[in-house]
Amino acid sequence: MPEDSALIEGFSPQSDDAFHELLLRFSTAASQGTSASDLIRYFCRELRHFFQVDGVYFWRRNAADELVGAEA
Repeated sequence: MPEDSALIEGFSPQSDDAFHELLLRFSTAASQGTSASDLIRYFCRELRHFFQVDGVYFWRRNAADELVGAEA
């Protein structure tokens, strides 16, 4: 058993159909001219719900060696 499997023990992944639906919702939001900041916020919120986790973070690369939190 791989070492990383302990990190996801008990995790129940969503179905492929649910994931495809999630991607379709993102695509629809992007095609409707949603601003980048609103789209990132939507992305974080939907992924938090999809993966049933307490938080999702979106980081921007500010420089070659620096990441800046853009949304949580």
